[in-house]
Amino acid sequence: ALGRPVLVGSGTPAEELAQDDAALQVATKREAVSEATRELLEDTGRRERLGTRARTVALRDYGAARMAQAYEAVYDELCA
Repeated sequence: ALGRPVLVGSGTPAEELAQDDAALQVATKREAVSEATRELLEDTGRRERLGTRARTVALRDYGAARMAQAYEAVYDELCA
């Protein structure tokens, strides 16, 4: 939500953040993370676009109101 680019590991629970181009998915290998980080440091436009998209998706899908609705739906389902 801070408008910063985010790297997420392939095959991890955080991988879903890469949907909608809200994060950059990379292999969970040191070399892959290093390479992705280097590329983002060198490409200001890409870094800014990824950060902007990350903020948009975070506020849309993970804001307090949205998360409260999601938890309420789970509780309603469990108590039904």
